[in-house]
Amino acid sequence: AGGARGPEQGHNSGSDSGDSMVEWAVYVAMHIEHGPTRRLVVRSTLHRRCADWCDDAERTSFLRRQLGVPEAWLDRARRHWVSYNWWEPETAFLR
Repeated sequence: AGGARGPEQGHNSGSDSGDSMVEWAVYVAMHIEHGPTRRLVVRSTLHRRCADWCDDAERTSFLRRQLGVPEAWLDRARRHWVSYNWWEPETAFLR
């Protein structure tokens, strides 16, 4: 994620006490040097915290554009989330 800016730059990442810190967790994970470990930690974070970002276009865009998270990782986490939240319309989470 060379050149990735921190979550505090250009994005409101949790000024409310109830907000998730998913952006910070992903930011840190994207800087893990060992590729397989980085992939595992980022994808795990996206899956665990999907409710915090999957229906928020601004956060999703930030994860993708500023932090460099591959779209495939975001899509996989969304699909996983939808499979566990069958009562929600799929369009609420997928682009």
